[in-house]
Amino acid sequence: DLLILGGGLLAGMSNVHTWQKGQGAPGKGTVFDRPLPSWEEIAETVGLRGTRMKVKEENDLRKVGTVQLRPGDTVEEIQGSLSAIASALKLPRRSIRAVENPDNCSQAEVTIIKRDVLRDPIAWHALEEKEVGISLADMPLELGMYEDGVPFTDDLEDHHTMTVGMSGSGKSTYAKLKLIKIAARSDAAVLAVDVAKGKQTLGPVENAILWPAYTMKDTRALLAALQRAVTARADYLGSKGLANWTKGCGLTFLHVLLEEAAQLVDEDELVTLGQLARSAGIHLEVSLQRGTYTNIDTDARANFSSRICMGTAEEADAAKVLPEYVIDSGAAPHHWADRQQGCAYAAVKSQPKERHTVPLRFHNASNKDLE
Repeated sequence: DLLILGGGLLAGMSNVHTWQKGQGAPGKGTVFDRPLPSWEEIAETVGLRGTRMKVKEENDLRKVGTVQLRPGDTVEEIQGSLSAIASALKLPRRSIRAVENPDNCSQAEVTIIKRDVLRDPIAWHALEEKEVGISLADMPLELGMYEDGVPFTDDLEDHHTMTVGMSGSGKSTYAKLKLIKIAARSDAAVLAVDVAKGKQTLGPVENAILWPAYTMKDTRALLAALQRAVTARADYLGSKGLANWTKGCGLTFLHVLLEEAAQLVDEDELVTLGQLARSAGIHLEVSLQRGTYTNIDTDARANFSSRICMGTAEEADAAKVLPEYVIDSGAAPHHWADRQQGCAYAAVKSQPKERHTVPLRFHNASNKDLE
């Protein structure tokens, strides 16, 4: 009897210890720290009985697995249950995503975030020596980190970028950090327009900008020069037998930042610029609070093959910017709004499609560091 009683007491103590460990230390641990139930246990709870998960990757940050659906079911069955799955796991809704296997629609790739590394800002303080004085083509720009700890990188060649996010979502900090890193390259230069906030935004990085424009008069002059440059640069590259800008071609690569572009550029002008500038060694980046058709029409949007969406005010705003497959995976930038500055989804040409559905956080830099 004493042995039975002692054994029960030890088992109880072990259970309490395990439970306490799962809760995490006060002020440090989170719901992501505790062990997660198996997929089969969760599927039973949320009405997906009969589905099975084969784990592809699991670490202390996330768990990724391929879920085999029941005959006749589609990935929408899981996507419609994401909130219920998150509830059953006692995790935030943003911690669960599901995308269809492009080669087999009876399977879905489900990602469960166990530790939210995007919760806190990722500080940036200075350029690294390896980033300075090299060609833009030598190394992509490192601008942030994905939720699985992989650095987010981007290049500027042969595409344009549209960046959308509500006021306070971190667009300006991202734009300034990006142009600093571009200006540090030996064969690249930056042109930037901001007639709304002017030097309040671009002032700290003005020394890195070849041509800043803060008034409509200056902006019109800059855009007119850009139109002339596009033709001249295209002619030059053609004379060299080059279809696109390349390292050592003799032209400086240009990064052109247009804040609130819809107010600055005529729609037809933006369409023409987008079509011609890409192959002439000019990268356009337009920054908008919302990507609706009233801000920038369909023809103009079509020229921006890379899309970045930070926190939005409304759920529908993200669908105007991000591809449908990113939204279907569970992307919900409106959950960030302006509370997690720098968090974003980046459906950019320089990253493989499977990375487009993985959220990231851009590095955060103070004006003092940027100066």
